Amino acid sequence: MADNPRPRRPRTGPSSTTSSNTRRPERLKRQVPRATEEPAKDEKAKRPSRAQLAKLRAARKTAQEKAKQQTNRRMLIAASAVLTLLFIVGLSYWPSSSSNTPAYPGVPTPTAGPVQPANSQPSIVDLSSSGQAGNHILSPGTDISQAGGFNSFLNQPGTTTLVSTVGSANAAPEVAPVPDDPLLTVSDSTGVRLSLNVEGAARFYDIKAVGPRHFRVTFPPEGPNEYFSWFIARVENAAGQQVQIDIKGVRRHWRSQTPVVCSDDDPSALKNFESRPVSNPRKPVEAAHGPLLPDTSGEQWHFVDEVTNDGKTHKRGRITLHVKHTYKSDSSLIAIRPPYTPSYHENYLASIESDPYVTVHRVGKSELGRPLSVIQVGGLTETARKENPCLFLYAREHADEQDGSWTVQGAIDWLRKGETAEARRLRDEITLLAIPLLDPDGAALGMHDRIMTTFSYITTVPEVTQERTEAVHYTQFLTNWVNAENRLDIVHTYHNPGAAGWHFQCAMIEPDKERAAMLNSLNNAVTRDVESSGYRVDTRPVKKFYAHMRLCKWCRHYGSMNYGYEVNARSTKRHLNLGELRQLGTVILSESARQLHGPRGNSLITDIDALRLQRARRWLMHYGDFDAPDDYTRLKAEDVLSVKSLPEWTEDRELLGRLNDALNRYPQYR
Repeated sequence: MADNPRPRRPRTGPSSTTSSNTRRPERLKRQVPRATEEPAKDEKAKRPSRAQLAKLRAARKTAQEKAKQQTNRRMLIAASAVLTLLFIVGLSYWPSSSSNTPAYPGVPTPTAGPVQPANSQPSIVDLSSSGQAGNHILSPGTDISQAGGFNSFLNQPGTTTLVSTVGSANAAPEVAPVPDDPLLTVSDSTGVRLSLNVEGAARFYDIKAVGPRHFRVTFPPEGPNEYFSWFIARVENAAGQQVQIDIKGVRRHWRSQTPVVCSDDDPSALKNFESRPVSNPRKPVEAAHGPLLPDTSGEQWHFVDEVTNDGKTHKRGRITLHVKHTYKSDSSLIAIRPPYTPSYHENYLASIESDPYVTVHRVGKSELGRPLSVIQVGGLTETARKENPCLFLYAREHADEQDGSWTVQGAIDWLRKGETAEARRLRDEITLLAIPLLDPDGAALGMHDRIMTTFSYITTVPEVTQERTEAVHYTQFLTNWVNAENRLDIVHTYHNPGAAGWHFQCAMIEPDKERAAMLNSLNNAVTRDVESSGYRVDTRPVKKFYAHMRLCKWCRHYGSMNYGYEVNARSTKRHLNLGELRQLGTVILSESARQLHGPRGNSLITDIDALRLQRARRWLMHYGDFDAPDDYTRLKAEDVLSVKSLPEWTEDRELLGRLNDALNRYPQYR
């Protein structure tokens, strides 16, 4: 090929016949000059090095990330604006107390009428009628150190009312009678029946008999948060027979759930929820679908015989559980967890009110007329209530989270019975306030979130408060408690997840840098003690945030330290029986009390006292009435400075907004 080069193609066209001396047109002579070697060398010399390229790439990546963050921030602001607008529109359509339209499906709205005083039993202390209702928080311009103590400072004439009330803080509204819930019962061809007409059972399931002794319960499409504790049903006419219940449409984490059965169909009977020790407890048995099942021979609630699932993932990740059990009686209850119902709660209160170490405070009535109560253990004398540390435990902000009630009840019984030397000692050294069932109406109707977010509306949105009178009564009790110079140091709010691998988790610690060491020390001690007691503990980092709308945040106005605990009797690894769940509450309470009397206890109490007085001054700025021109001038400098020195993450935005408004109107306080 090298010897035979390709012949050149002859030129064609007009130029092929033109001699080389013929001048080309001027336009044909315009040619781009060929680049010389020197410019090529210069261009090569100007190329960036690898290090420079890396810097350019990093700068480009940083710019892209900033642009992405800015876009996300704009989207978040837009979403917040939309949600705020929807919230405002929703409030404008919120039914008033005189409306005949129920605020929630299935919940009758009370009719407007005269306010009747709450009935109190002679053996029960009724603080709502003790004459302390409508206590006032602050007298503007008063120096706490010269006011004769905290109680005198908080109870002077002419001060600002702390909470708004529905008619009167020491009265319960007259409510319309609650109609009977419709029956939701199906029968098969053999006469076996499945009924959801049980106290506390949610009635949004679809039930159907698909064959002899075979029923199907279909769950509705839930949102991202699925709470299934409210699956409670009654099985009738099935003594000695195996009945299969298919629970369809549940999420995949239901694979580890093992329902329980009680041969007595009364969810209010105390005997059905007793935990008796057994002489030879059986070892945990591994269920076919995974979790270990503890011994329930000393209890009335036993795990079902068999649970399987179809192993398929249907639409939206749903599965079907197949529950089989041979029933021993003609009327039995089956539930995911042992239910803590309002009727059981009232029977429990009646059983402990005669205990010499127990005081039951009737604080009012719910929207539907159910009694609201706070249990006090210890603190029998005025000196004890003012000097001994006080722990406040409550459960069922989410009304369907059953495990929290049993945990709080376990702490109450351990302390009041004094069966150990430590319990008898702590009974004289601490004061315990407890609410096992915060929302009895929601518990009776099988609802999830009914009153949890109403505690931030006490003064800001009174029309919402009127629809949820529980928030008014609970906050009024706590206000009266603190105004009487009683202590309120640590608050525990109990919840439980749908399913998790652990039994205990600290889900929330307030992000208070002023006392972060004490907060973390107490939580670490409680977590270690729970784990050493044989419970599975979630050791992931604890979230730090404020639950602004909840009761625990209301308590923080008085300087208390708040913890949000998740307790879970249905671990995917090992289930708990009722006795073990109650014992978990004992462990948490005992370790918390030890810490209050330990090396950090004195500094903890001193810090809470200081914050209690400091926050009392801040309440003037937060809830004071500044309509009159001279109201701001009566403020003392330390009252304003105590709020000015507050970081934004320490208090809610409403307080900071009122502070800025005051400083703008009265620059002398800057």
